Amino acid sequence: MDRIVRQASFAAVPLDELTGTYLGKTGGLYGEGRNEVPAALAEAAEAASRAVRPLDSKGNPATNGRIGLLAIGQSTTRMVFDAFRTAARNFKAPNVFLVNGAIDGNDSEDWAKRSGPWNSAVRQIGRAGANARQIQVLWIESALIFPAQYGAFPARNSVYVNHLDQIVNQAKQRFPNLRLIYLTFRYYGGWATKQTTHEPFAYESAFGVRDFVLSKILQSPQANGATVPKPVALWGPYFWNSGTTPSRVDGLVLKRSDLVSDGVHPTAAGASKFADQLVRFFTQDRYARLWFTPKSA
Repeated sequence: MDRIVRQASFAAVPLDELTGTYLGKTGGLYGEGRNEVPAALAEAAEAASRAVRPLDSKGNPATNGRIGLLAIGQSTTRMVFDAFRTAARNFKAPNVFLVNGAIDGNDSEDWAKRSGPWNSAVRQIGRAGANARQIQVLWIESALIFPAQYGAFPARNSVYVNHLDQIVNQAKQRFPNLRLIYLTFRYYGGWATKQTTHEPFAYESAFGVRDFVLSKILQSPQANGATVPKPVALWGPYFWNSGTTPSRVDGLVLKRSDLVSDGVHPTAAGASKFADQLVRFFTQDRYARLWFTPKSA
C-alpha cells in the first residue's frame, strides 16, 4: 500500500508566469522567461503544421483522407482526452480524428521501454477505422512516477528527458507520417495522497518537458544556425497552477473538488476543465489551428 503523503501546502510561480528563477532555473516555457517559440523552432513548426494534410490508408494525400491525433499517457491522460473528444466535436475539422491511446498505470518508463502500450495504441487506431500511416500529430502527457528515487532536482529530470526521447523515437518508428508532437505535464499535485507525482515533483517535471523540447533544436555548423529534426516537438497546453490560484495566462482555476479522493485523478468536472484547455489550445495555437480547425474557421 502506498504511504500517504503528508505534504505542506506547496506554492510556486507557474512556469509560464515565472520571470525569475526556481532553484537556479529560469522561467518561461522556452526558457529565459519566454513563452514564445524560438525562431528556428517556429520556422520548423510552421512548415510541419502546413504539411499536415488528409491522408488515405496508404499514407498518400487524399481529399477524402484523414488527419489523426493520438494521445498517449496514463490514466489521467485517458480521462482528460476522453472529455476532450466530446468537447472538440463542434470545433475540429471533420477530417480530424482523435484516438485515445492512454493506458491506466502506464507511465513514461512504460511508454519509453515497452512495446505493449504502443501495440495497444495501434489497436485503438484500428478501432477508429484508420491506421498508423494517418497519425500525424501526437499529444504526450506522460508522467515520471515516484521521481524521488532518481535523486534531487534537477538531476532527476534527466531521467524524464531520456524517457521522452525514447518515447518520441518509438513514435517515429510506428507512425511514418508523424509531423508534430505536443507535450504537456500534469496539473497541481499538492493534494495527492500517493507518492506518484505529488509536489514539488509535478511542478518540477515541467522543466523536464522544457529541457526535452529545447534539446530538439540542434546547432547546424553547415547552416551556421539552428535546425530542428522531424517530427517537431512543441509545448502543448500548460495545466499547472499553484493550487486554487488562477492562472494569469489562461485563467485556469483548479479546485480540490475537481479531483477525486486521491488528489490525483480528475472528477468529471475536473476533466472537463482540462478538456476545455485542450480545445482552447488546438483552436487558438498558431500552428495547431492550421490543421485542427475547419478551413473556414
